[in-house]
Amino acid sequence: DESDDSGFYDTPRFVTHIDDRAIESLTAFYDDEISAASEAKGGGKVDVLDLCSSWISHLPTDTDCPLGEVVGVGMNLKELAANKQLTNYFVQDLNKSPSLSQFSDSSFDIVCNVVSVDYLTKPQEVFKEMYRVLRPGGVALISFS
Repeated sequence: DESDDSGFYDTPRFVTHIDDRAIESLTAFYDDEISAASEAKGGGKVDVLDLCSSWISHLPTDTDCPLGEVVGVGMNLKELAANKQLTNYFVQDLNKSPSLSQFSDSSFDIVCNVVSVDYLTKPQEVFKEMYRVLRPGGVALISFS
C-alpha cells in the first residue's frame, strides 16, 4: 500500500497489538537487556530510543530498572503524550523521513521497535540511522508478532 500513512495515524488508537502474555514476555526480555546494558557500562542508566512508539512502550516499570532517557518516535501526538515512560518524544513518519537527524551519533544504548518494522517502507535507511544513534556496544531490539 503506497498511500500516505498520516491519515490512518491521525486518530489515536489506544490498543495493544500483541496479547498480554506476549507483552509480559517482551517486558521481561527488555528487563534482561536493559540490565545487561547497564552492567556493560558499569552500572549506569540506560538510554532507550523507542521507534514507532505509541501510548505504551512495554519497558519494565519497576523502580529498580536502570532506565535513563526514554525517547519515542511515533506517528500520533496524543498516543506519544499518553506514554508515561517517555521522557521525550517526536512525531515523525519514518516512511517519509527515515532520518533520525534530531539525535546525535551514539546517543542511545538501546533502540527498540515493537511489532512495527514490517510497516517501514525504507527499513534499510531506518536501520542505518539506528546503527548511527547507537552507542558502541549498543543493541537494537526488534520484536515481531
